[in-house]
Amino acid sequence: MVIADLTQGTGRFNLTLGAISTAVGIGAALSQLIAGSIVHQFGSSAGFLFLSGVAAAAFALLFFLMPETKNFIKGSSPAPKTSINPVQPKIRLTRKALRNRMKKVARRV
Repeated sequence: MVIADLTQGTGRFNLTLGAISTAVGIGAALSQLIAGSIVHQFGSSAGFLFLSGVAAAAFALLFFLMPETKNFIKGSSPAPKTSINPVQPKIRLTRKALRNRMKKVARRV
């Protein structure tokens, strides 16, 4: 979903998805290599601690540094102040406009 939100309207979804998938594959291969040598040298508990530390660091980086990419209705949740994709401006609805749209949809049904 993040890739789709960030690349919407640019035509680069497949390229970005391929780059992310390649990074995941390289990370998986390197983690086995590094953790395997740590386990060989220091034991299985050291290898587990190393991998859990890497996972905790990755979670902290994503939690604190990754902005929300989905467009939100005004007032429902904090969204980034600037648009990530300049081609596709963010659409923000007031509560009144949202109520009016919901009434129109309800009349159609």
